[in-house]
Amino acid sequence: MDHLTLELVNLGLSEKEAIVYLALLELSPAAVQDVAIRAGVNRTTTYLLVDALMRRGIVSATTHGKRQLFVAEPPERLLTVLRLQRRELEEKERELLTAIPLLNAVYNSRSEKPQIRYFEGAEGVRTVRELLGEESGECIQIVPVDRFESVTEILDRRTDHFDDLKAASVPFRSLMVMDAPDPDRVPRVPNSQMRVIPAADFPVRAEITVRGNTVLLFSYKANLLSVIVKSEEFAETLRALFNLAWKGTDGIPTLRT
Repeated sequence: MDHLTLELVNLGLSEKEAIVYLALLELSPAAVQDVAIRAGVNRTTTYLLVDALMRRGIVSATTHGKRQLFVAEPPERLLTVLRLQRRELEEKERELLTAIPLLNAVYNSRSEKPQIRYFEGAEGVRTVRELLGEESGECIQIVPVDRFESVTEILDRRTDHFDDLKAASVPFRSLMVMDAPDPDRVPRVPNSQMRVIPAADFPVRAEITVRGNTVLLFSYKANLLSVIVKSEEFAETLRALFNLAWKGTDGIPTLRT
């Protein structure tokens, strides 16, 4: 696609419309057959494209004897395409603004139902954590550290995740489950309280994180599955279970930063 064709495509014309319009700029006035040959488009398609360009107001028709010829309007008329697009966008915006209350009514009618979404891969984990950042309040989690640390692409992003928590001053409590408990492996996150728990006593295989009304579940197997559940009821239930587990580990030192 050459430069001029690309410019016209960016303006909103299809590639073939752009090619036919450029051919008409060179040949005008011209018969469809001549335009088709110059543009390298079959004759039937050229008729349809010329008709579309006429509806856009950038091609007009004339007659010479018994022949119908077509003329490309001056390039300045392309401004009409932009103006038409602007009017169409403004009209669509007005229509959308009118529809939003109705759409919200439908959306809010689902508020009692848990909203569940699934993501795969390291990018999915990143996306889910960004969604977590949109919530407010304390962040609590249970992390199977050995499984977490076995996934290199997740470890590479951990610092960024903690930096986001730090920047937002998010209060943070975490139960770090390890096969061989080692406080030195616990990351230092501002506003955090962390406890290291032996996996033998607390055999957790997937990460659970709760903040606000959002529950995140991470499976650190080969296919890296992330699940996000938006539900006040589920979040409150898991928060209560976490607090029960936290209370049950009161004898374990709390690492504070």
